[in-house]
Amino acid sequence: MAHTWMWIDTELQRQLDAYLADIAGDSDWHIHLFKNNHDPAPGDTISDYTEADFSGYAAQIVDPAAFGAASVVSHVAQSINANENQFTAGSGASSQTVYGYYFTDGGNVFVGAENFATPLTVTASGVVKITPEIKHGILA
Repeated sequence: MAHTWMWIDTELQRQLDAYLADIAGDSDWHIHLFKNNHDPAPGDTISDYTEADFSGYAAQIVDPAAFGAASVVSHVAQSINANENQFTAGSGASSQTVYGYYFTDGGNVFVGAENFATPLTVTASGVVKITPEIKHGILA
């Protein structure tokens, strides 16, 4: 059985590396925070997510070429972007709960999403820092 997992891990890493090479030339993506309690799922579209709208909020640019080489952790291939994105609420912002983030490509087409381990409450002058990741695994 260990050989099967090794092959699957290697294949997942190969597939993610191929995807990263493919997107490296894309125009900038955007990372958005979402405020609806939704678990990302295959087949999702941008309409499944309600973008955050606290005072001071704006989607941030993500350079697709800044994702590093894929590695495998617990049978999931993953790549981490070299750049951190920061969202800062205005000083008079009302609190807002955000559940995760999603990506759109240069044409504003949904690419993927991830929930935070725990929802975050953004308050006045609060800061949310994210180092974007792409993960690729087998769905159970």
